[in-house]
Amino acid sequence: MPGYEHLERPPAWAEDCGEVYCLACRRELAAEAGVDAAPSGTTVQRRAQIRTAALIEFEVGRDPKRSDTEIARAIRTSVPAVVKVRQRLELARAGGQQMGNTPPTNSRKSLDGSAGEDRLNDAGYGDQPQRAATPEPAS
Repeated sequence: MPGYEHLERPPAWAEDCGEVYCLACRRELAAEAGVDAAPSGTTVQRRAQIRTAALIEFEVGRDPKRSDTEIARAIRTSVPAVVKVRQRLELARAGGQQMGNTPPTNSRKSLDGSAGEDRLNDAGYGDQPQRAATPEPAS
């Protein structure tokens, strides 16, 4: 447009299939892709866990050099959850798999291409019951 200078797109924004997405939208798409890949009948709690694992995977894939603490703060989750996802991704790469090569179970995919439910168990959100720390009896 005459009289206006062309501004560069902010660095956190990305283009996918002709659409431009801000970082918040990209995070939401990644979370939705994870939840959409969950089997039907998944509990609300499990869906929340899937969503968190998908967000962590997106953030690690977006900037692998960021610290676990920075990623945890950005998406409001725990550092141990980020560590577990990062370890799972490293194991998958070492085993010949690459993040994002798993075909999605539906038509929506996150911008980094990831979709699927495996991320859950390795993100510390598996079917194993979590035990609360109980105080030891006084002697």
